[in-house]
Amino acid sequence: MRPQVIEFILCSGKKAAFDPFAGDGHLLRAAEKIGLVRTKGLDIDPGQPWRRNDSLKRIPNAKTAIIITNPPYLTNYSAKRKGLDASVARYFGKSRHDDLYKIALERCLEACEYVVAIIPETFVNSAFPKARLASLTILEDNPFDDTDTPVCVACFDGKAKPLSGVRIFKNDAYLGRLSRLEKKRLVPSRSLPMKFNAPRGQIALRAVDQVSAGADGAIRFMRPEDLCYDVEKIGQSSRLITRIEIA
Repeated sequence: MRPQVIEFILCSGKKAAFDPFAGDGHLLRAAEKIGLVRTKGLDIDPGQPWRRNDSLKRIPNAKTAIIITNPPYLTNYSAKRKGLDASVARYFGKSRHDDLYKIALERCLEACEYVVAIIPETFVNSAFPKARLASLTILEDNPFDDTDTPVCVACFDGKAKPLSGVRIFKNDAYLGRLSRLEKKRLVPSRSLPMKFNAPRGQIALRAVDQVSAGADGAIRFMRPEDLCYDVEKIGQSSRLITRIEIA
């Protein structure tokens, strides 16, 4: 764990660590190493040594602990593309969120005052409420072997605060406040007319990796002749491979 994350955990005053998505328990073992005297885990997988619980629906008995977790990541769209939508539809059905990690994070914040979560770095650009966010640490080296998703460590407390109260780190280096970064965000002028899914457009876009094509199959913008895709397949709902027309 990074020093600022350890500091946050210890300053919470909590003596117990709770992981509602415990998996193999590596975060709970890390919590023990920094001095938390009690740990508790839950998991939906019957093959793990924890009490079974679907923590995407509800997290019980967390008030006296600090949640330290790495929740599941899966967007609604990716679930459909991977043929997993039937198994996760019950979570997305009534939720305003488009990714399982956001649903998990909402459950954690409902259950506990202090939450430390390893989540996708795209969280910083999301509309997820950040009033309770205390700090965000971007991890350049991904700590997981089973995903290449860029991640960050989000630390939440029970205090509502403006973005100027949220500290941002890259690894151990302090970058400033979230409000300062937000001021640098570019706002599109929308002054250039563009039409997506235009079969004769001047710019081609591959928005998904095509592993079978090797290095040439990477996500990128390109000349139309380099796309190697039948333009007759480009329709109104195309999302992964398309062409863009600029007036």
